[in-house]
Amino acid sequence: RSNGEFALVGGGIRDIFDDLVMMDNAKGKKDRHHYWRRAFSITKVKPAEAVVVDDIPAYLAPASTMGADASR
Repeated sequence: RSNGEFALVGGGIRDIFDDLVMMDNAKGKKDRHHYWRRAFSITKVKPAEAVVVDDIPAYLAPASTMGADASR
């Protein structure tokens, strides 16, 4: 968690995110639907209302198939 959050803080963009979900709180690998179902549950956001980001685009594929916007 610290690497991801510190990268956002260091980049000056942490405040544009409503919440952060990472492997330690989603309890799964980011390339799996389980991770993203848990992420949407944790944040109480419907996939169709979510914008998801990651430094590895392949990790966003499951979220995209669930309806999240992974194109930004």
